[in-house]
Amino acid sequence: MKLKKIDLLNLGLFVVSPFLAIPTIFVGVINKSKFSLQLLVLVFAVVSYMYVPHFSNDRARYFELYEDFKNGSFFELFAYLMLTGQDFILQSMFYFASQIDFSAQLVFAITTIVTMSLILTIFYKLTINVETNLERRLLALLLLCLAIPYVDLFSGTRFMFAASFVLAGLYTGVVERKLYAVFFMLIAAFIHFSTFVFLPVFFVLFFFPNSNNIYKTIFVFSLFFMLMPQQILNSILDLIGMSGGLSVKKEAYLEGEDFIKKGLDESYLLRISSSLNLIWILCGYGYLLLTRNRDSTLRNIVLFTAAVVNLFYSVPTIFYRYNILLRFLFVFLLVYELYKYKQKIIVSFFHLLLISILFFEIISALPNITATFSKTGNLFLTTIFTADPLQQKDFLE
Repeated sequence: MKLKKIDLLNLGLFVVSPFLAIPTIFVGVINKSKFSLQLLVLVFAVVSYMYVPHFSNDRARYFELYEDFKNGSFFELFAYLMLTGQDFILQSMFYFASQIDFSAQLVFAITTIVTMSLILTIFYKLTINVETNLERRLLALLLLCLAIPYVDLFSGTRFMFAASFVLAGLYTGVVERKLYAVFFMLIAAFIHFSTFVFLPVFFVLFFFPNSNNIYKTIFVFSLFFMLMPQQILNSILDLIGMSGGLSVKKEAYLEGEDFIKKGLDESYLLRISSSLNLIWILCGYGYLLLTRNRDSTLRNIVLFTAAVVNLFYSVPTIFYRYNILLRFLFVFLLVYELYKYKQKIIVSFFHLLLISILFFEIISALPNITATFSKTGNLFLTTIFTADPLQQKDFLE
């Protein structure tokens, strides 16, 4: 791969400080530099390595798991996995890392590299061969960066890791017509079992990628499920019959306490953020309806995935989690149609919505951001990786 001048500049700045390189990395990405895109992935990885969580975050649980695994045997790992369910990939990564004294922070950095590589690769494939002006490239890149749920990415949740494989599977399989993409879907399910629901979505779309009117009809019909109470969803799933791991997950998500509902009762910030997310979703659906005469394979993926996600509207924890994945799919569609139909005003409108959502995410994560970047030397690459490893005593209360 031949490096451009901007790539050499980015590499030099990155070696000094990844954050100093961000503006020029953006310039490189806008100019279709794959190397700059890879450096952008590494910037996310560095932040993930540094990120200081709350004790209540999922990331903190994995630090604890890492310490527990240090003196554990493979049999204990196997027993743990049998007790906790079918998703085992991330837990196994922490087990094997603990056995070779590979730091938990580096495991998080690696998962972030994989996550962002898969997402940015789709973006690169969508945009690399399309001739357009710099303004539209900038709008497309900003749209993607604003759509990233940074709290979910850096707090260590498995779902974001799994969602990137679902996105890669849907794009590679349905758009590029490669059957091996089913392995992406299986890996996603083994990272986070809730993504198993997208495996049948994949097969339907793979075998019927161009059934445009059918997907439009299914999507419109699914909007009525947003009025359906949770009890009806429970009855439908009971009628289907679920056993084993599926039954355990159903009980956890549908019959236990809903974490989002509980959070909404306790936090004004979460209420505002959830309301803005719902507005984003409804505006996205409005866009799909207003532009219903447009047809594309990517649009069919969005329509059918949205229809499945709408089934879970009565369970906020599941609905908003699945909408992380749907948000990326919708952004990819917007980027594709920005280039094809040159709809700058519509994309700018969604920019504003995403900026509003990101603003409240930043406020909610402000203690973590402050703790992460206030440490001496956390702006320079050499001091970031030579600093003392993050320990549980460093976590926020």
